Amino acid sequence: MDVTNLTFLFYGYTAAWVIVLGFVVILVRRGQRIDHELTRLKSLVEDKDK
Repeated sequence: MDVTNLTFLFYGYTAAWVIVLGFVVILVRRGQRIDHELTRLKSLVEDKDK
């Protein structure tokens, strides 16, 4: 293989991993927001029942 091809292969794998890791970070943040919202809604329901 040519060195140029290996360079492009490296950049391609790096870009793919950055995209995957970014997607995972986005999913984790959304999950945290959903957990926070559920906690808030539970407390509102409990306050309404009292």
